[in-house]
Amino acid sequence: MGYEVDFIGVGADKSTKDADAICLRWKKETTINGTQLYEVGVVDGGFEVHGDAMTDHMNQYYFDDKNEKKSKTKKVVDFMVVTHPDKDHTSGLKKILDNFTVKKIYMNRPWLYVDELFDKVDDGRITKDSLYQRLREKYTTIADIEDIAEEQGIPIYESFSGVSVDEKLLILSPSRQFYLDLLVESEKTPLQENNALQQDGMFSKFAKAAKSLVLNLLETWDIETLREGVSTTAENETSIV
Repeated sequence: MGYEVDFIGVGADKSTKDADAICLRWKKETTINGTQLYEVGVVDGGFEVHGDAMTDHMNQYYFDDKNEKKSKTKKVVDFMVVTHPDKDHTSGLKKILDNFTVKKIYMNRPWLYVDELFDKVDDGRITKDSLYQRLREKYTTIADIEDIAEEQGIPIYESFSGVSVDEKLLILSPSRQFYLDLLVESEKTPLQENNALQQDGMFSKFAKAAKSLVLNLLETWDIETLREGVSTTAENETSIV
């Protein structure tokens, strides 16, 4: 299976911030009139400038449409993966939805789990409906992507460990429960619990054990790449792997 993975960057004059924007394709087994067909995917879209750069790249190299004369319906992205909701991964995806026909989206949406999260709410004024709306407001970019997908009739699939993407890629993480634990921990979620800051909860124990295991392995190989004292957000930890 021939494949190509492209990591999209932009010049410093366009963006001074790093972002993740990846497009990929692999050869299908079939051809049409001797023309090679490809399965095309997008994994995150960076900021808007990265979305523009990815659009230009895919038009030129994936769809032979450098001058943008082809109809959007002729330029099909078989799947889009939104790894997590931070804007440096999601903003540019709107450009992909604007310029190509996307067949399906793999994305986790916090507001779908209000029923499971509601008993953690630490404010009697919050209802399930208001929590649903609050989560959409906190995660505005992926809420916008959901709205565009509904307008264009694009199905969105939950993306937890074990899910297959077009029978070629396998999602390894997060599990559903791990994802819910991270939502509880997130500062964006108005809940009672905050395991990372207030208690030595399940996720904290898991993280410490995992770090210890990795450090031991690295020491065995005489390689040191981990930085001490570095933390990340719960949103980053929810990333689809």
